[in-house]
Amino acid sequence: MHCLTTLLLLIAMLFIEDARAQTQPSDPRIGLLETALRQEPASLVRRCDLTRALLERYRHTAEPALLARAAELLTALREQAPDSFEAQKLKAWETLLRGRTAQALPLILALHKKMPDDLELYGYLVEAYTKLGQLDQAEHQANWMLRLRPQHPDTLRRAAELRERFGDSEGALLMWNDLYRRTPPIQSLDRAYILARVARLIKASNPERAKAVAAESLRIAPNSQEARNAVQEVSE
Repeated sequence: MHCLTTLLLLIAMLFIEDARAQTQPSDPRIGLLETALRQEPASLVRRCDLTRALLERYRHTAEPALLARAAELLTALREQAPDSFEAQKLKAWETLLRGRTAQALPLILALHKKMPDDLELYGYLVEAYTKLGQLDQAEHQANWMLRLRPQHPDTLRRAAELRERFGDSEGALLMWNDLYRRTPPIQSLDRAYILARVARLIKASNPERAKAVAAESLRIAPNSQEARNAVQEVSE
């Protein structure tokens, strides 16, 4: 109980800090990357960078146009460089984001065999195994992430999500708190995602604080699907 009280105080402090942040409903980075690709249409790096940015924003917002544009770029990448490891990794991620987990898993495993120390691929494996209900496998992959890069944002996010799945609310809150402090205010969608997860976790113990945290997550990132869902869930 003492640990949970301490965590709630930390969350309150983070909430106050985030209230000073500016809302960022759009991602200017995507526009800049589109311009860069138009200037260098043959650049594999530019096309991969833009695809990654689109998929990352889609992960947060679920805006169909983002996924459609990413699919166009992936088709071009397959034609331009069918053996590109980065392009294949982006395709595996896109498949996972579409909810085609059973199709994505063999793609991820094949890439993981080629590059066993790739942290992103470990993250994809954690997500895929979790969605398939294979939590022992998901935990195994998350532990590898913690061994390789224990302080990396992707490691902390995957580990926190998995702790939630195992019912370890206090452990998850500790990790979300750590990740939040490492996430700069300019990454409003990432911060909103963290606050939304925290809101759900504290709903039972502090429903009013949960509503406030969820509302703040939506304020700083109005396009965040996780924030919208959290606001609805903590209000029920």
